Amino acid sequence: GDGGRDAQFNSPDGLHVFEMKSFTGRLVRGRRKQVERSLNKASKLGPHSWTLVVPIDPTPVEYEWFKHLEESFDFKLEYRGQTWLDSQMSQMPEIGRYFIDGAHKEVIELLAEISHENASIRSVQDAIDRVNKIHRRLNDLDPYYSYQLVVGSPTAGKLPDGAVFSVSGNEYRVDLYPRYAGAAKDRPIKIDATFEFGPGQATQQLEFERWYKFGTPVTVGTESLKQISIDAPLGIGGTFDSGHMEMASLVSGEAQAKTFAADIYDGERFLTSLSFDMKPIHMGHKGGVLQGSDDSGWVQIKATIDTEQRTFNLHFTLAPSEIRPDAIVAVLQWLSDIREPHYMDFRSIGGVSWGKSVLGMSAPVKKLDIEIFRALAEIQRATNTAFPVSLYLTADECAQILQHRDLLNGKQIEVTWSGPAILNVEVKKEKVDEFLSNCSALLSREGTRISFEQDEVGSIRGHKYSLGRVTTTLASARAIDSKTIERLIRSGQESIAIEIEPTESNERMMQAVSAP
Repeated sequence: GDGGRDAQFNSPDGLHVFEMKSFTGRLVRGRRKQVERSLNKASKLGPHSWTLVVPIDPTPVEYEWFKHLEESFDFKLEYRGQTWLDSQMSQMPEIGRYFIDGAHKEVIELLAEISHENASIRSVQDAIDRVNKIHRRLNDLDPYYSYQLVVGSPTAGKLPDGAVFSVSGNEYRVDLYPRYAGAAKDRPIKIDATFEFGPGQATQQLEFERWYKFGTPVTVGTESLKQISIDAPLGIGGTFDSGHMEMASLVSGEAQAKTFAADIYDGERFLTSLSFDMKPIHMGHKGGVLQGSDDSGWVQIKATIDTEQRTFNLHFTLAPSEIRPDAIVAVLQWLSDIREPHYMDFRSIGGVSWGKSVLGMSAPVKKLDIEIFRALAEIQRATNTAFPVSLYLTADECAQILQHRDLLNGKQIEVTWSGPAILNVEVKKEKVDEFLSNCSALLSREGTRISFEQDEVGSIRGHKYSLGRVTTTLASARAIDSKTIERLIRSGQESIAIEIEPTESNERMMQAVSAP
């Protein structure tokens, strides 16, 4: 028996079971017993719902009998009768046309009509209406596939996205698209082809083998394709002694992304790992090709997986864009470790390992790059700022980032300065003479060593951050226009901006006084 079901499907909420009866007339006692036996068998499957489909609309008595059945089961029961069936058939007339009326012969007549249309055309709109009518008729014929009609010359070309088959003729092309998931399994397109690859066709033979194994696209020309027989819907296939074939795998656009990890080892010692969200783009008989990227989008990866040999081949490219440094440090660490003599273990999260591969390459990222981004991430955390930066920083920018990180960590840093620089000072009126006496060396031609305290601000690519209160010591500095400065001080001006420049030494020592 069928276990109380003629059809079933699984959904997130559970198993849905359908029992179909071809009864006519009424649901007499014997027929009700058949339904009850089927229902009892189906209940052992633990379904979420059970539906009876029968071309009979129930009478009140029959309806009460069916409703009474629900009291004995903890899953939903549904009744689909003649009215429901008629409604479904009216919405999908292609089912009746195909299985009842034998419409598979009509498509040949339609294609011939396209090629030999001799009726007079009075306007462009008349031609459009006629083609649209033929197109609608084509799509009323088949419950498995919908048809896209293209007319004009040239019409042959690349198989459109989503199409599983295409046939071209005298200035027309018909592309077939599955009406639902699984249509290609319910009504497969069968191809029987004979190929011969000569001594000078090693590359094409290799591409053909890759298509068979992994589903990667390949075109086989007339020199290698000796004969092909196609069993396609509605009789639009045939047997051909010449031509070329363009082959690719069909991967659903709704294919779920899966997470994979690329673990890096130095011998037996684990170093680092990076995760990738990947979707299949090609599927063959012995594996497939997946494509995706890490969370940052910096690392674009394509993996060819051989499910038979449990091996993999990775090809990745870098697409660095501006990003916050704390989001990229782990990626840079991974990139710095993918080098010889390390090896990689590529695995699906929660699943199987697809093998280990020795890395015979040099790292695309240097250790210094990691140090720079790690330092900038520390700066942003310490200064409560957040901004993206590029991977490609200048040498001066890298040096500045490391210095500012050290300054925020309380270290004294030594830098150089070339001047001129502005020294802002406050002078009280009652202390003018004292100030001039203390600054006499700064105002002299020779200059002097000075120390001062002020707020410092750092900047990278136009993004600013506070370094807090900093003590700065200049090994040797002097005022550029000492006479003007002295005149301003004696005039009673309390806030003075003194422009200074280095003399014998351009050393500059800095140390933080307080955090930003």
